Amino acid sequence: MAFAVALGTELQVLAWRAAISRDAPPEQMFRLNALTVVGGQSGQILGAAASGFVLAALGAVDTVLLAACTFLGAALIGSCVARRLTLLQPAADSRPRGPVAYLHELRSGLHHLRERPQVAFFYGLILFNLTVVFGINGLLAPFVRDVLHLGPEAFGKIDAGYALGAIGGGLLIVPLSRRIGRRAVLLAAFLVAAASLAAFAHASGLAVAVLAYIGLGLSFQVNVISLSAAQHATEGPFQGRVAASFSFLNGVVALVVYGVIGVCVEQHWMRQFYTVQALAMLGLFLLVLASTRRGSIGSLLRPATP
Repeated sequence: MAFAVALGTELQVLAWRAAISRDAPPEQMFRLNALTVVGGQSGQILGAAASGFVLAALGAVDTVLLAACTFLGAALIGSCVARRLTLLQPAADSRPRGPVAYLHELRSGLHHLRERPQVAFFYGLILFNLTVVFGINGLLAPFVRDVLHLGPEAFGKIDAGYALGAIGGGLLIVPLSRRIGRRAVLLAAFLVAAASLAAFAHASGLAVAVLAYIGLGLSFQVNVISLSAAQHATEGPFQGRVAASFSFLNGVVALVVYGVIGVCVEQHWMRQFYTVQALAMLGLFLLVLASTRRGSIGSLLRPATP
């Protein structure tokens, strides 16, 4: 069941990203990506808050059935959106299907990334941020238990802090980018992430840990800027293929990160792990600062006003 849910999640994320980038202008695409973040994080908070009450009121079996109904509802809404997007397509897609054709599509997506380094640059930023997210999610439970010496309720509060920060980031990123510019928001987010990781690495109580996770949730929504820039620089027919290639690479990196997490937990290097991530964020800040000064990369962070 967990495998099927994860598979469905990855498929729908690839589908809506490709659909948004094909049928929305760049400025609207930026807003839609931000709203998707807000909707997803709001759903996570609502589900986490209601799960205990629902479980107590209905029992485990009925709770699982209710969760299945929410997936069915999402599928029905997705079907309505898909039909509407199909009507907007100029012509039916007549490309060949099958395993060989899909492998060819994946290779063409990677080839498109090699031809457009600015696309690879922004997807690389997203990949780095997601790598950090994998790390903090994988280490949170043992860190709370073995380092902070707090109970399960503290784990829930810290995790909720990340979701609150993510919602705030999704709501603020569009108006803030209009006010000070996307490049400034991108750079500030890496500094906030570095400071939050450093604070969490040296945390000794619940309050600092929650505040650090709010900062992480707030800063990582900068992925909306990177994603919108990458979509804007990718040709329409390649949107799905490039996103699929990125998702494949993202899955491979996740496996590596979880292997590193296992070593850190066994050696009690958890504080050092967060500190290294903070230093890596500072290094990435310097890289982005130098790379976005001019050229095609910098121009994607200065879209024309609609």
